[in-house]
Amino acid sequence: MNVHLAVEYAKAGFFVFPCSAQRRQREPHDRLPFGKAEKRPLVLSWSKDASNDPVRVCKWWTELPHALVGLPCKQNTLLVLDADRHTADEDGVAYFAALCEAHGPLPPHPIVSTDYEGEHHIYRMPSEPIGNRKIGIGLETRGYQTNNDGGYIIAPGSRMPDGRGWKPLEGTPSLFDGPPPLPSQWLIELYGAPKGFEHTSSSHSTGRREEAYANKALEIQAQELAWTSPGNRNTAANAGAYSMGRMVARGWIGVDTVEGRLFDACRRNGLVNEDGEAKVRATLRSGIKAGMQNPHPDLRDRPNNKAGHSSDSSKPNQSSARTFDDPDWSILDDRRGELPEFPLPVFSEKIQELIRRTAKGAGVTPAHVAVPLIGIVSGLIGTGRRVKATSSWLQPLTCWTVVVGFSGTGKTPGLNVTRRALKEVERLNKADDERKRRHETKKAEAEAARKKWQNDVKEAVESGLPAASMPALLHCGANAAHATLGSPADRCRWWDATR
Repeated sequence: MNVHLAVEYAKAGFFVFPCSAQRRQREPHDRLPFGKAEKRPLVLSWSKDASNDPVRVCKWWTELPHALVGLPCKQNTLLVLDADRHTADEDGVAYFAALCEAHGPLPPHPIVSTDYEGEHHIYRMPSEPIGNRKIGIGLETRGYQTNNDGGYIIAPGSRMPDGRGWKPLEGTPSLFDGPPPLPSQWLIELYGAPKGFEHTSSSHSTGRREEAYANKALEIQAQELAWTSPGNRNTAANAGAYSMGRMVARGWIGVDTVEGRLFDACRRNGLVNEDGEAKVRATLRSGIKAGMQNPHPDLRDRPNNKAGHSSDSSKPNQSSARTFDDPDWSILDDRRGELPEFPLPVFSEKIQELIRRTAKGAGVTPAHVAVPLIGIVSGLIGTGRRVKATSSWLQPLTCWTVVVGFSGTGKTPGLNVTRRALKEVERLNKADDERKRRHETKKAEAEAARKKWQNDVKEAVESGLPAASMPALLHCGANAAHATLGSPADRCRWWDATR
């Protein structure tokens, strides 16, 4: 069980924290016939809350027995080469093997086969830390820089509820055997941060807006570079690196992140195959370094402040100061603030306990369970209960609810709590199917009798039947309906259904 593994890592001095053991829904491009593991941290701040205290770790896994064991790279001074095989178009394992063949062998180190048939190559972090970097399609580093929290991996030995897990490869060292070795020098030089890249200081602090600006700018630069046609690719790569280097100088984004994304774009547009990896990286690093000599200016304040009032008219027009070459990408920032806690006390104590227990079981917050629960239950109640606001205003208890969040943040597990309950109610109500069939049969017989009676009356009228015999025909039709429907209650239902 993962609880024993987590305690074992903690006793060995490793910092750990619990991660979600659920799987995402399978995407069309996924290589295997099931979705990838979610691996979402189940603590408020994994970088700060990670612990090597066996008592605390045991308490975590007592509450979350199926949770995977997360290993933060920074606290455990680890550098991991993460080789993925998520889709049919990526094979990070083969790419890493080709790198080793080209540059030389690596020292014996822990190698882990992941639950999605990828590989984790684990090393000790060099003296100059290497951060999270995308090296190529399906291959990236998991590490950290001195100024950030870095990344994390799932600990070798962890298992998903379906039995798949992160298995150490036979014949490779274990993390419990002692500190893993340093990576080979060629790997450090190839994927370490370029030399001479120092951030400039500024009185303007780096906040979420600046980070959003830089990340969005990098995303667009990478997309444009990936679609650049031959003949312009080298120039575009240098220009994109220069533009992003200006933001690197301000500390809005990491140099390794920039180089990794732009290098991947160059691989996609064919420049790496044409010029070679070393030349492309030299171009990117040259552009970044040149951009860092001209740091990006502070982002201008937006025209309206948070209160919605216009800015000082004496200041120059902010929008007109922008150019097409330097748009304010931060306007695309989602700028989501911290949500307040869901007000559970509005429910009864039994409902509160139900929501807490199911939320813990699903690995989500109470809001993820309560919000869809309100919407589904209100739909079931429908117009059965209404609030009369005025003599002419009746309001049914219908609530329109929605859970908003990024992919993998627990929307589906929270919704499934109530959906599973509905499926169980449907299963228990299958006994009503027979009564429904009997009712539908009687209804069909009544409709047939009524139709026959109507045809008899029509034929009688058309044939000139004496008026004196019409009451008898009507009486026969009524008797036929009575005989078909039986009880007075059945006859009432028949009239309701056929009138």
